[in-house]
Amino acid sequence: MGLATVCAVVHNALTGQIPDPRQPNEMDSMLNDVARALSIVVPIFAPAPDSGGPTRLSPFYLSEGTFSRGAQVFTSKSGNELRGLTVQRRDMHSAITILKSSEITFRRHF
Repeated sequence: MGLATVCAVVHNALTGQIPDPRQPNEMDSMLNDVARALSIVVPIFAPAPDSGGPTRLSPFYLSEGTFSRGAQVFTSKSGNELRGLTVQRRDMHSAITILKSSEITFRRHF
């Protein structure tokens, strides 16, 4: 599943709220925050440059970069941009369980 979609589903599962597309800056920031949390608890994949098949991004690599554009882009520490980020559906369900048990909260962006 696309990372941005997973972030919206996870946010809804944790807060009971869906991102408001009428507030694009707040929605993008919230999705980026959820992507950061997901990167700590489940594998995130990007298309491999040679084959286009999914390749797992290391947690350390993810920890040094930033998510942007509503979790649609990951920019590495070296400035490399990755798009087409995905999470496996079963990992999304695991993330919901893990993040609920951690009682994580996401701040509102205005």
